[in-house]
Amino acid sequence: MRTLYAFRLLAITLVLSFVAVGCDGLDSGVPPDQAEDTATTLSFGQAEITITEESGTVSIPVTINNPVGQDVSAELLYANEVSTTDAADFNLPADAAVGSGNAYVAGSVTFGPDAEDGATQTVELNIQDDDDSEEQEDGVFVLQSVQNATVGSQDRTTVKIGAIQLFFADFANDELAPMTAYSVASTANWETSSDGSPDNAPYAVANGFRSDELSNDWLITPALDFDASDEETLTFLNAKGFNDSGRRGLQVKVSTDYDGEGNPEDFTWTDISDQVTFSEGNFDFVSSGEIDLSGDAFQGDAVYIAFQYQNSGLENAAAWEVDNVTVTGR
Repeated sequence: MRTLYAFRLLAITLVLSFVAVGCDGLDSGVPPDQAEDTATTLSFGQAEITITEESGTVSIPVTINNPVGQDVSAELLYANEVSTTDAADFNLPADAAVGSGNAYVAGSVTFGPDAEDGATQTVELNIQDDDDSEEQEDGVFVLQSVQNATVGSQDRTTVKIGAIQLFFADFANDELAPMTAYSVASTANWETSSDGSPDNAPYAVANGFRSDELSNDWLITPALDFDASDEETLTFLNAKGFNDSGRRGLQVKVSTDYDGEGNPEDFTWTDISDQVTFSEGNFDFVSSGEIDLSGDAFQGDAVYIAFQYQNSGLENAAAWEVDNVTVTGR
């Protein structure tokens, strides 16, 4: 899974080098009088969107940050070479092809000079309902021909066709719900934050630096019914800040016997952290990659997924941020 994900990232990079992203071929798209740390950006609102073929349509959100009172626009590009589905599944016509058909223009967005920070527009595409028994397919979208802005950190989105979304949490309301925090030790509980203003803010964060004692804090999903699905997969974004010389600080675990409210230390958890791609620091968000939860050890009608945060010293702690927690199945 992680090797495939790395290959896709490389392929997407090659596609992006083919596509002209920016105002033009000469500059970054940032107005000369605008500081780089307040640059206007366009980003996809979600890293992944999961739908069934029967959904009929899919809405792909694009968000603007730090507008400066001028028109901002971009085209939404379907990246054919790095997608496992094809343009026909999104009803994209042949005359929308770019070049030799490596990509297709799927739509466009335009934000006027009065656009507010965080405003979102969507491109709606029709889904071709071919065969319910088809395997899950991924369509990758990027932004091109961006005018008066640059592309933000969420520079692509993947539409998973044929998948069933079993769970999703992006903490958009600045609340941890539908996930639940449980503190076994320390006052460094999981909370939400928008510090640093990443494109995916707000997010969930735990930080045990200068807490009252060593941390053992959990962020747990509600019960998920895996008996009603197959091929369950977990993905999420994560970012690390600072270093803990004694441990990584974040573990991802699964339980089929947790009661949903008690001390998680009293129940059985399987550590799946070895499947996860973790951030290397600098508060840079990365995708976890696709984490396979289809094994027999994870099956049941009440499956819980948890993020366990720990540190090795009150002055020796990493901060961990988590967002866009998504569980899909078929």
